[in-house]
Amino acid sequence: MSPTLIYVVVRAAGQEFGVSPDEVLSRRRIGRFVAARQVSYYLLRTAARKTTTEIGKAFGRDHSTVVEGCQTIDAWCETDKTFAARVAKVEARVKGILGPKLES
Repeated sequence: MSPTLIYVVVRAAGQEFGVSPDEVLSRRRIGRFVAARQVSYYLLRTAARKTTTEIGKAFGRDHSTVVEGCQTIDAWCETDKTFAARVAKVEARVKGILGPKLES
């Protein structure tokens, strides 16, 4: 997985939740850090079509952590339309930067 792809996704998610890329990638469990991290997992899985193993390796986490994070974001998006709009905003920002390279 391209370091550029990870950086763009992590940076976009971090901007939306008010945290730095280093905070998104950290092991800290502060709510906004976790939300940005899980949105990053979710977008790498759904928009970039990366495997949970690839994502886990990039974040220094187990693939099951990525699976759980993606499920959490999916559930939040179904029940909270405001949160879903924030995720869509991050996805649009990433697609605006990477365009067709998103799935490479």
